[in-house]
Amino acid sequence: MTYENEFKIFSANIQRASRSFYYDREMQSQVYKDCQRQDNNYFQDSKLYQAMQRNAQFWNDYKYSSILCTIIVLGRVFDKNNSSHSIKRLIKLSKETTSFKKLS
Repeated sequence: MTYENEFKIFSANIQRASRSFYYDREMQSQVYKDCQRQDNNYFQDSKLYQAMQRNAQFWNDYKYSSILCTIIVLGRVFDKNNSSHSIKRLIKLSKETTSFKKLS
């Protein structure tokens, strides 16, 4: 596999982990912001919080899935197996690539 192909796969994994992590963070942030718009700052008065409570099982599963996806992808990134799409393999391929050798 070439460095360019490995880099595309590696960067897609990093983007997937980042999106999963920040989707969850953004949902929490939006509930907090919606709560602050209320006069009394009670989460129970937030319309977004109430909507999420009506579908609590879905949002709990969503949160769990987001965190799990992030952990799995980070596990791939730092995997020590030589055949995995990891940072170790990406560095190895970059050292073997002639265009990088010319830079050093």
